Amino acid sequence: LIEPMPSGTKYRMEYRVGIEPIFMANLEKKNTADIVWIVEGEKKAGITFIALDNPEVQIIGLPKSPSDELLKEICAKTVYYVPDPDVTKKWRDRIAQNFADIRVIEVVDKIDDWIIRNDITKENLQTLARQARRIR
Repeated sequence: LIEPMPSGTKYRMEYRVGIEPIFMANLEKKNTADIVWIVEGEKKAGITFIALDNPEVQIIGLPKSPSDELLKEICAKTVYYVPDPDVTKKWRDRIAQNFADIRVIEVVDKIDDWIIRNDITKENLQTLARQARRIR
């Protein structure tokens, strides 16, 4: 990012690869964790995973508009969805319909920026999870 790309293309893949990018922060759990947090993008997933500091939880970074097929492949008993503040209700509902037990965690900024700017601890994130609004 020494030479930033034009506005709106900062983190886009350089080449089309024909598959949807997905990032799993907890390599040991892969797709077997009972609890999964879904965020947008690998940077957010990595920072959230480090801050949460819980080896039993998987943090998945998805593209902005993941396909239903991709979402249905996520195996978890409970999903915590942390949308960016600019995500519309339509997109939130679309993601929510793919899970039996999904809870939404609302933050005032993008999760990675919010964690870094406010020195958020794992205790803060655990509290957010306990207070998350169940929508399904």
